[in-house]
Amino acid sequence: MRKIFKKFKDSNSGAFLPMFGVLVFPLLTMTIGVAVDYSRMNSLQSRMQSASDIALLAATKAIQSKKGNKTPAQINTMLKEEFTPFFKANMRGGSNQSYTYSPTFDIEENKSTVKVAAQYKPVFMQLFNFDVIDVEVELSVNLNVELNNYVIDIVMCIDATGSMQNTLNAAVSNAKSFNDDLRKELGMENNPALKVRVRPMFYRDWEDAKYARGLSPLDGGTYRMRRDNSRQDVFKYENDFIDLDPNDSSKKNTNSTKLKNFLDSENAYGGGDLPEAAATCINQAVRSDWYDIKSTESREYFGIGAGAPINQPHSPNNVNVTVIPVTVFWSDADISDPAITKQYIDSTQPGNWNDMESQIWNSTSKIDQENKILVRFGPASFPNQGGGYDRAYAYCIDRTSRWNRWRCRGYARDHQNDPSFNPPQGWSVVEQWNGYSYGGSLSDGNQNGAKIIGKKIKEKIPDLMRLSS
Repeated sequence: MRKIFKKFKDSNSGAFLPMFGVLVFPLLTMTIGVAVDYSRMNSLQSRMQSASDIALLAATKAIQSKKGNKTPAQINTMLKEEFTPFFKANMRGGSNQSYTYSPTFDIEENKSTVKVAAQYKPVFMQLFNFDVIDVEVELSVNLNVELNNYVIDIVMCIDATGSMQNTLNAAVSNAKSFNDDLRKELGMENNPALKVRVRPMFYRDWEDAKYARGLSPLDGGTYRMRRDNSRQDVFKYENDFIDLDPNDSSKKNTNSTKLKNFLDSENAYGGGDLPEAAATCINQAVRSDWYDIKSTESREYFGIGAGAPINQPHSPNNVNVTVIPVTVFWSDADISDPAITKQYIDSTQPGNWNDMESQIWNSTSKIDQENKILVRFGPASFPNQGGGYDRAYAYCIDRTSRWNRWRCRGYARDHQNDPSFNPPQGWSVVEQWNGYSYGGSLSDGNQNGAKIIGKKIKEKIPDLMRLSS
């Protein structure tokens, strides 16, 4: 090539450039064509690997209770019958590609093996006499090796104040496809080794709770009744997780609809220029009833025998079930001082950030410390209003004989920089916690929330998708 460029440099004729173009163009075409075909072939192989992985695991588990005294040939026939629909379901949406496969089961080793083959028909490389390229994957599932199953429990903490209507609309629109979108990002579509559950919550501003409490003498209601009612206005939640992969698969659409209906039950209203009551949502999220891995429901869903141990490494026939607790926030505001939300909304919540971290977020009795994740969608940072302004405003409100928010806002502006009102506050504190991850802007969360959550889970547990060997 150097000689060609030297000849081009020294040439005095006008014919060399066209000749050079004639020589280089086929080379460039071939290079680009090979790259395109190679990329498509790799994509096909990757999809075959993932689909085979899921299908072989599901098929192997399905035949365990059926194989009894069957002959090896009969077991292999059953295995293929179970394997085929799982494989086809996970390869759907691709080209009209044909595949060959013959899964086999080794009784002595308690191990299934499959080799899947396909012929990729290149587009560009056919110009160079490459009509087909063989693509193969081979893998196995050994039931003597501990199997891994996963439960992803997601608490959705959604700010429902007046500026958040776009997010509420997006949450409703994405509700019924949330599970499919998350599984697709994880590469675990139709995978029986994964269960996804969701618990939605709405929260607003502590000021609304204070306002409802202050009105109690005017409407004839008792303090307790008004406080309870105001809590429902300021903080609304589903009591338990909604199972998007119920054991009874006929309820799957019903539960997706239940999630959609809950998310559609609120409109954005209230709030103001103050931070919101997100600390209450952290507190209640961590206190959730996370999945019971040893329950009858767990054994039924993951196909674990009644006598088989769960999460007992090195025990014969042990099966692992890992719960991944995820808390996700959508909010355009900072977090109110925990002391304020403890006073007006949730008495079970610690009253300062140190205790919020040590007694709630880092509590081994409340949440799995190894796999916990907290993802936030919203502005990358906030002004210092989350500290001094919020505390000064609350200080004034508590000492005002009647409701006077304008007077207290002036007081807060004048005193927000006082040292007594300025300990570390809000998301600037939480983002230092173990397991915290910034997910992106509200727009990112509205449009691609499930996909981004899936990426964060894969970053935390990179081996999540590998089920076979």
